[in-house]
Amino acid sequence: MIRKIRQVLGGDRHLTGRVLPALRQAVQGVGLPGLLCFWCLLSPALAEPGTAVLEARKPDLGPTEKASKSEPLPWLASLPQAYQQALQSGKPVFLRLEGKSCPYCKVLDEEIQKAVAQAELKRWTLVRLDVDQSPSVALQMAVGPIPALRLLSPTGQVIESKDGAMSAENLAAWLQEHYEAAAVVPDKALLASGPPDALAVIRLVKLFKQRDATVREAAIQRLIPYPDTAAPLVVSAFSDGSLSSQLSALELLREWNAPVEGLDPWNPNSLSLERLQKLTDWIEQIEITQESLVRKKLTPIELDSSRKMIDSLLTATPEEARAIRERLARFDR
Repeated sequence: MIRKIRQVLGGDRHLTGRVLPALRQAVQGVGLPGLLCFWCLLSPALAEPGTAVLEARKPDLGPTEKASKSEPLPWLASLPQAYQQALQSGKPVFLRLEGKSCPYCKVLDEEIQKAVAQAELKRWTLVRLDVDQSPSVALQMAVGPIPALRLLSPTGQVIESKDGAMSAENLAAWLQEHYEAAAVVPDKALLASGPPDALAVIRLVKLFKQRDATVREAAIQRLIPYPDTAAPLVVSAFSDGSLSSQLSALELLREWNAPVEGLDPWNPNSLSLERLQKLTDWIEQIEITQESLVRKKLTPIELDSSRKMIDSLLTATPEEARAIRERLARFDR
C-alpha cells in the first residue's frame, strides 16, 4: 500500500518523507479506518495547487490589454474647461460631484473602473469635482446627496440628473439612454473664429430663437465684435422677430450703443415706426470701433438689468444661471 501511495504522490521526495511515516503509524495503530480518516484530511492539501501552479494558470495579457487596465480614462477638474473641450469634440459632459468622506462615492468609483462602464464613458467629456472645493458648481447643479451625477450638453444644458452610487451596468445603461439628448452638436457658426461671413451671420441670428439660453448668449458673444457685418440682420430680427429674437437682438444693439431708448419687446406699443426708423438710420451711419465697445461706466439701464439678473440667479435653472453669468461678464469688459 505504501508503494501505491508513493506512486500517487508522484515521487515528491519532500512530501513523501513527511507523509509516509504518518501513514505507517496510522496503519499500525488504528488500521484501515485510521488511514481513511488521515487521507480525508490530507486530500485537500494535495488537491490545492502550489503558488507556481497558480502563476502558470494566469492568462498572459498582451501589452495593449495591460495598458488599458493601468490607464483609466482621464477626468477634468474644471467645468468651464469641460464645456470648451465638449464644444470642440462634440462629446456631451458627464459631471460627477463627490466628497472625500463619502463612502458611496468610493463605491461608485470602484464601479466606474469596471470595463463595462469605461467602454461607455469613452463617448463623454468627464468632469470630477469635490463639492467642498467647488461650492458654486454644487449650488448651480442643485446638489443634495452625493455622489451627484449630471449629464450636460456641450453648451451647459442639464439633460438628466441622478444621485447616489450605482452598478457599472446600470451606469452604462443610464448614460446610453440619455446620450443622444445630451450630444447636441452646436452650430458650426458658434465654434468658428474671426469675422463671420453673410451665411454665418444668418445662422447666428437664427439661434436667437433657441430655447437654450446658453446658445442664445453664445450667439450674442460671437456677433458683438462685428456690428458692421451683423447690424442689418440684428435690426431686422428686433423689428420682426419673435420675442426671444427681439430680446437677444436688443442685447446686441445695446452693446453697439444703438439708439434703443424706450424700446421694450415686452411692450409692443413701444416699438413704434418712428423708433424703429431710428435704428434703420443708425445702420447707414454705423461707425463702431473696438474702443467704443469698451464700457467705461454702466448706464442706469444696465445697472438695473444687472441687479435683476443677480437676483434671478437664486431661482434660475443651471443652464439659465450659466447664461446669466456670461451676460454679467459682458458688463465687466
